[in-house]
Amino acid sequence: MKSIATKLDEIIAEQFDVGPEEDGTILLTDIFKETFKADDLDMVEIVMEIEDEFEISIPDKDSDKWKTVGDAYSYLCDKLGETGYYEREKEKDYETNRPIDNRFEILDLRE
Repeated sequence: MKSIATKLDEIIAEQFDVGPEEDGTILLTDIFKETFKADDLDMVEIVMEIEDEFEISIPDKDSDKWKTVGDAYSYLCDKLGETGYYEREKEKDYETNRPIDNRFEILDLRE
């Protein structure tokens, strides 16, 4: 069974005809309108694809708040009552200034 993140990545990749980046990820910080040059119609199509894939209904007032991939991901985890896996950019430890690889970290976004 595919994770929420994997399904969401596939929908976004197909909608915007983007291939895997160097590390094969679409980042939670990617901004729909900036990163993918999404217009209102693109966003409507994304929401429709998500509704079909996850068999849910998403009110416009909720999807209108989505600015980033992370917004959509958080919404889906909350709506589906699941905690999912996701990949994200490497962050730096503020004390040592060394990269931290936080990929595949389990987050409970309902907190």
